[in-house]
Amino acid sequence: MDDANILQSFFFTQINRNPDQEAVYDFESGAHYTYRDLGVRACRLANFLKHELKILPNDRIAILSKNDMVYIDTFFSTIYTGAITTTYNAHLLPEELACMIHNEQPKAIFYEKEYEDKLLAIESKVTIQHYILLDGEENPFGPHLYQQIMYYYNTQSPCIKLNDLENIILLMHTGGTTGIPKAAMLSCRAIYFNAVGQQNTWNLTSKDSTIAYLPMFHTATWNTLVLPMLYAGGRVIIMKKFQPQILMHLIAQEKVTVIWGVPSTYRRLMNDPDFMKADFSSIVWCRCGAAPPSSDVMEQYWEKGITFCNGYGMTETSPGTLSMPAGSMTLDDIRAKHTSCGKLMPYNEAKIIDDNGKEVSDGTPGELLFRGNLLFSGYWNNDEATQAAMPDGWMHTGDIGLKDKDGFFYVIGRKKHMFISNGENIYPAEIESQLFEFPAVADVCVIGVPDSQKGEVGKALIVLKPGMTATVQEIRDFLKPRLATIRIPVYIQFVDFLPKNAAGKTSLPIIASLYGHNE
Repeated sequence: MDDANILQSFFFTQINRNPDQEAVYDFESGAHYTYRDLGVRACRLANFLKHELKILPNDRIAILSKNDMVYIDTFFSTIYTGAITTTYNAHLLPEELACMIHNEQPKAIFYEKEYEDKLLAIESKVTIQHYILLDGEENPFGPHLYQQIMYYYNTQSPCIKLNDLENIILLMHTGGTTGIPKAAMLSCRAIYFNAVGQQNTWNLTSKDSTIAYLPMFHTATWNTLVLPMLYAGGRVIIMKKFQPQILMHLIAQEKVTVIWGVPSTYRRLMNDPDFMKADFSSIVWCRCGAAPPSSDVMEQYWEKGITFCNGYGMTETSPGTLSMPAGSMTLDDIRAKHTSCGKLMPYNEAKIIDDNGKEVSDGTPGELLFRGNLLFSGYWNNDEATQAAMPDGWMHTGDIGLKDKDGFFYVIGRKKHMFISNGENIYPAEIESQLFEFPAVADVCVIGVPDSQKGEVGKALIVLKPGMTATVQEIRDFLKPRLATIRIPVYIQFVDFLPKNAAGKTSLPIIASLYGHNE
């Protein structure tokens, strides 16, 4: 099968085979869409983009919105237009947004009314030609309203533009904890093999369903949940944003089978008063990413009989790299390996290297590297960063990992998120995992701060659970039998909250600016 046939099969299989099967339920609007509807909407949008906006192959079209059908419509229109979709974090500051738009030069942007002021603030600094309002009837930038496009525009199938698996179709921005996000170029090849690999790993079928409640502008929700589920012929429920009680209601009402989240959302969910009585009986798998979940969070889900497990991925690997082997592990097996990210997913290879680039033996920590069909095609307009990330064809993750004798991988720290104390590398993740075991700790971040004698020492920032208390001495006493003395934070500070980015990760730049001093 050549590239063109693979791509047409990827986009059209479910539209052709199961046109009347429900594909998407948009919770906020109450609208239900079949796979046939997805095909019709893609044609309408593609014709509008090509004939009205003169969008050409490789032109960028942008989305600035919370979760919305426009993400799905735009993706399925790609097969006809050859355009590249770029998705922006709706929480970006105007100056950050302007910087990214200037770099990527989208010809058109689909935006939600809520973010109009951000676009007005930067209108004179960017060169966007067309603004399409997703909601409402007054577009200050021009005449284009999304609902009119969806209701009135030509539904005839345009000619196919994509015929090469190496065509770039998505710019997904890195969800890291440092710096302005870079735009990872994801090809048809990476998107396709990720979707197939996710489907195979999690045994997804047309009987499965999931909820997209975390941002669709990040790779995790989009490439871990939405596309694999649609490729399998399943059903996606769209929520604008995370709301614990509504999420639990939808899981029970819609018989959702798979959910994905990050530690902070799972913790908020389990802290909801209705969590213990919530009906999760339909859930087959409950997956966690972005950061390792603490055992106290996992235990709450296990007690409800939920198969809750950790995984690992990154924007640059599309992101499906490591997961628990679906279907072959019992809940007891997962408990025994609960700190692991799992084994390699399909179409990947991995290795762990030391500081000299030499591959290490099982059980020895080192930097985790990946390569394979899921690998991205570099960063948009940033050859220097691309070369730094893939100097030898392998993606250098910057994460410190190890592999056990059974082939399970563990991520134990961040190569750059470490500090050197008295000549020894200290990885905050190791300390954080122990602090999460303390009963009163709800959230924690450990950083290195300057020290005149040791160079750097640890500082723990701790958020306590509502209604619970702890003292600095109690924390120290708790850590003493669990960590070497040099790893026990010198400074311990209780804070009301830890700032997060949109991917659910603790924002290290903000943490450093607020707390990166030795007191």
